[in-house]
Amino acid sequence: MAIMGLSGSNCCWQLRVASFVAVCALDVASGNFAKAQIAPDSTLGAESSTLTPNVSIDGLPADEINGGAIRGTSLFHSFQQFNVGIGQRVFFANPRGIENIFSRVTGTNPSVILGTLGVNGGANLFLLNPNGIVFGPNARLDLRGSFLASTARSIKFTDSLEFSTTNPSAPPLLTLNMPIGLQYGENPGRILVQGQGNELKVDQETGEVLEVNRTGSLEVEPGQTLALAGGEVVLEGGSLSAESGRVEVWSVQGEGLVGLTSTNPGWELSDRGIQNFQDIRLSQTAAIDTSGVGGGNIQMQGRRVALENGSLVLSLTQGEGSGGTISIKGSESIEASGSAPNGEASLFLTETLGIGKAGDVKIDTKSLILQNGAQISSSTFNQGSSGKIIVNASELVEAAGVTQIENFASGLFSVARKNTGEGGKVEVTTRRLLLRDGAQVSATTFSEGKGGNVLVKASESVEATGVAPIGASGLFAVSESTGEGGQVEIDTEKLILQNGAQVSATAFNKGNGGDVLVNARESVDVIGTAQNGNFGSGLGAQTQGTGNGGRVEINTRKLLVQDGAQISAATSIQASGDGGDVLVNAEESVKVIGIAQNGRFPSSLGAQTQGTGNGGRVKINTRKLLVQDGAQISATTFNQGRGGDVLVNARESVEAIGISYNGRFGSILGARTSGTGNAGRVEIDTGKLILRDGAQISSSTTREGSGNGGDVLVNAKESVEAIGISQISRFVSVTGLVAQTHGVGDGGTVTVNTGRLILQDGAQVSAITFNRGRGGNIIVNARESLEAIGFGSGLRVQTQGAGDGGTVTINTGRFLASKGAQTLATVFDNSEGKGGNINIRASKVELTGTSDNGDPTILFASTRGKGDSGEVTIDTAQLIVREGAQIGAGTFSSGQGGNVFVKASDLVELVGIVPQVPNRPFFRDWSGQRFPSGLFTGSENIGTAGNLRIETENLTLRDGATIAVNNQGRGDAGNLEVVARNVLLDNQAVLSATTTSGQGGNITLKIDDLLLLRRNSKISTSAGIDRAGGDGGNISIDSDLIVAIPNENSDITANAFQGRGGNINIKTQGLFGLEFRNFQTPLSDITASSEFGIAGVVDIDILDVDPAQALTELPADIVDVSRLIGQDFCRVVGQNSEFVVTGRGGLPSSPNETLRANAPWEDLRLVEESEPTAFKLPPAARSEQPKMEDNQPETIVEAQGWISTPNGNVLLTAKPATVTSQGLWLHPLDCQLWKQTSRS
Repeated sequence: MAIMGLSGSNCCWQLRVASFVAVCALDVASGNFAKAQIAPDSTLGAESSTLTPNVSIDGLPADEINGGAIRGTSLFHSFQQFNVGIGQRVFFANPRGIENIFSRVTGTNPSVILGTLGVNGGANLFLLNPNGIVFGPNARLDLRGSFLASTARSIKFTDSLEFSTTNPSAPPLLTLNMPIGLQYGENPGRILVQGQGNELKVDQETGEVLEVNRTGSLEVEPGQTLALAGGEVVLEGGSLSAESGRVEVWSVQGEGLVGLTSTNPGWELSDRGIQNFQDIRLSQTAAIDTSGVGGGNIQMQGRRVALENGSLVLSLTQGEGSGGTISIKGSESIEASGSAPNGEASLFLTETLGIGKAGDVKIDTKSLILQNGAQISSSTFNQGSSGKIIVNASELVEAAGVTQIENFASGLFSVARKNTGEGGKVEVTTRRLLLRDGAQVSATTFSEGKGGNVLVKASESVEATGVAPIGASGLFAVSESTGEGGQVEIDTEKLILQNGAQVSATAFNKGNGGDVLVNARESVDVIGTAQNGNFGSGLGAQTQGTGNGGRVEINTRKLLVQDGAQISAATSIQASGDGGDVLVNAEESVKVIGIAQNGRFPSSLGAQTQGTGNGGRVKINTRKLLVQDGAQISATTFNQGRGGDVLVNARESVEAIGISYNGRFGSILGARTSGTGNAGRVEIDTGKLILRDGAQISSSTTREGSGNGGDVLVNAKESVEAIGISQISRFVSVTGLVAQTHGVGDGGTVTVNTGRLILQDGAQVSAITFNRGRGGNIIVNARESLEAIGFGSGLRVQTQGAGDGGTVTINTGRFLASKGAQTLATVFDNSEGKGGNINIRASKVELTGTSDNGDPTILFASTRGKGDSGEVTIDTAQLIVREGAQIGAGTFSSGQGGNVFVKASDLVELVGIVPQVPNRPFFRDWSGQRFPSGLFTGSENIGTAGNLRIETENLTLRDGATIAVNNQGRGDAGNLEVVARNVLLDNQAVLSATTTSGQGGNITLKIDDLLLLRRNSKISTSAGIDRAGGDGGNISIDSDLIVAIPNENSDITANAFQGRGGNINIKTQGLFGLEFRNFQTPLSDITASSEFGIAGVVDIDILDVDPAQALTELPADIVDVSRLIGQDFCRVVGQNSEFVVTGRGGLPSSPNETLRANAPWEDLRLVEESEPTAFKLPPAARSEQPKMEDNQPETIVEAQGWISTPNGNVLLTAKPATVTSQGLWLHPLDCQLWKQTSRS
């Protein structure tokens, strides 16, 4: 028999029950069944109970219990044993005026109820047996009042009086009326309710309970109370039912008092200082049910409360009344697990099917565990609102898994399914919340009402992991109708979402999406994807209807998003509302790392808008932000709405590093639009920004988009470093800051404000347009320096469509580019737009060297399309270009070449030449085999080369360096203008405005002091250098002095081949070492010839100045100098010294007199060689660069004097020559030397 399976603390329980059932069987066979089962005791004396068999009650035979002690409105019965056999009907008589019938068992055997127990009237019935009570599978209750079965020791009344089972000789019960409690002894017996189980029929689409079939039930009339209060309480397939009434189930261990309070009708039990509890277990689809027009209340209190195998605790409200409350307290744990044979899960359920509010579910325990689809649920399917689910679990709340057949998820659920009902609130307070394998905590609204909220307070952690076929583990607030979505709020120390788990607030219809609010004092970890790889773990607020999306707000110390996990605020393609925001406040760090294990999507933190609404923002406040290995932070728009913004405030640093292992995703902080809306902006405020190995910060529009690109703004107090490219060969990702426009919209602007900007090993800052839109701009403000190092590193604005290119604007202390770095403003092939400009303002601009493969460091504005090239403007104190580096503006197609403007207050220094790299679009020297350092404008097609203007104090070109405005195609050369104090061209340096076949450009030199040409240097405007047509350009030179060494072959030429030679106009106060010739020679020439055309005109204007103008002939004997010589000089100098006067030493007394042939001449001075001053002609053998004199401009005057150089040349000077004493150059001489000289 089923009752044989009982076990527990009472070691004789199984033996006594088995023996008792056997006795029952014998008594039934002998016909003495009723008498043997119910045996009154003698404790009530003359008022003892009596049993009257075979009484007709309600038209059926029954046994009636009469007698007993009446005290006021109460009737007391006392039995030695009390049992009801199979098929037996036992009723207590209900005298007039009696409201409560109290019955006790003073013997040692439990009571076994196998038949019907009732009251022949409306009184409440109390059955007290401390040994235990068993209700068999066919046990029934038939009474109109409430029923309470207890294994307590006594029923207590006021004034410390009690009706006791263990002390029946208690004082007379003369004044007893209403009981106040159940007094338990040390070892109360068990209560067992057996049955055939119950079947719950549920609408699989909506979750609505359609029917509860109870095959075996203890049931009271509507509105009444059914209470079981024992030691251990077990329902094995049995049912307790009180329609719209109250069910109380209590399990007590040891002495204690359970309070009784009349609720008229019915009773409510309460804890009056109970120290220990025992277990309550419902199994084999057992049920506790208070469903009705108005839902009733259910209260259960024990140590471990367990629902197994599809067992139910439910209260359905079917009318206008409000639902009752389900209150479950387990001092150790509350557990629900397993499912019924039909797949239905174990449930704690309140539900309203009418217009009333569903009841609340309250859980109070240390540990709440829901497994295998078990649920705690409060739902509404009409106008009524869902009830609250309130869980207080001091240690743990754990929900795991789904049912095997129907796929119901374990968890806590508040649902508003139809009409206008609102979702209820789910509130969980615990130390740890753990959701696994599809388990959920959810508040869902399918009606017009507002969605319910989910509130979790977990002092230690909230962890959700894994998925099930029906969905992910997690916490959800969902609105699927016109109502607004509810809110998910989490307050904890640590939040962990893994393996596809989710926390989200979603709106699917007209309502606005709910918010997700996370306060995790220590950390939030969102890691990994679902096992099938279809989606990542995540935190999200989503809108798929007309409402606006909710926001996701995270407040924590550390946030980690890794291995394909996602945090997002999104609107779907059907949505018309604006997207929600993602707000992250992480005191220590935010890390977004990696991609999904299957490589399909990256870890991300973003705001996405696929509908017509505007995108939401992503806003991050932290100390350190890390985006790594293909992870992304983004704001994206796919439709009409404006893209959302990405705003980052990282006090210490922002780092973005690398790309994904499969090369599909770069580490990106970006804003993008693929629709008609404009892209959002990306704004970063930090101490240091570090980008490496393919990582990017970007704002872009795709090919499908028509909106304008967004801006990228970086404010980094200390530095911005961008280093390297991706290392995945199949996917090349350039590290840097990017604004790209692939659609018809205009490109965004990239702005960098920092102390130092470093671009290295291919890293770039770029603004690119691929369509009709205007290209974006780049603005860099770097207080200390901007450094671009390595091939491809640099800044670039590019145009590949009809739109004009953007501008690069650089303001910095020092601009340093080296090892093949590139700063570009480019118009690509077949593009119609005008190229962008490059503007640099810096105290020093230096370009140096080439890359490892020989590509020079460059700063270029160029065009390969129909559009004109942009311009390059440099404003600096010092411009230095060395070792093959180049600055230029050029055209390689029909577009016009751009101009180059240089203003350098101190100097422009161009040095060096390197071997060329084949098929590279850089400027070459006259041989076509080398890349010279220099400044260039040029053309390699029909476009005209741009102009080049230099304004500086000192201009130096050495060792093959070049300034050129050439045209290597069919177009004309540009014009070159130099305004400087001094210009030095040394060792094959070149100023050039030549053409292959077009018109030569003009060169204009305005030089205050000196133009010096050394060692085969050139100034040329020759045309037709490819033996073709074109007139030579003009050369205009205005300089105080123009100097070259005759035999060093330094030339000034304006030649032509078929066209006319150019004109050369020279205005100077002195021209030395250069001569006009009709054709070029190995000497230093000035030529304007044409091989087949007319020679040009050379006009040299040298001022006519008398070199002796400032000289005055002095008298031969102004003073007798011999009288000025001390006669005792040698006495002062030293002993044995002599001083000899030799007269003039052979010098004539007048410059007009000739030297005498026998005049002695000996230069006895000992002179230390000193460095030459700037731009004074040095000896021919010296090739070192002279130092520039930093003199203020002086007014040009006629020559007032002259000087003689060591090689015999005479130079005119603006001032008369002066003689400086050389006394400091001399060493003391022994007078003996002079004496010897005199004697010879």
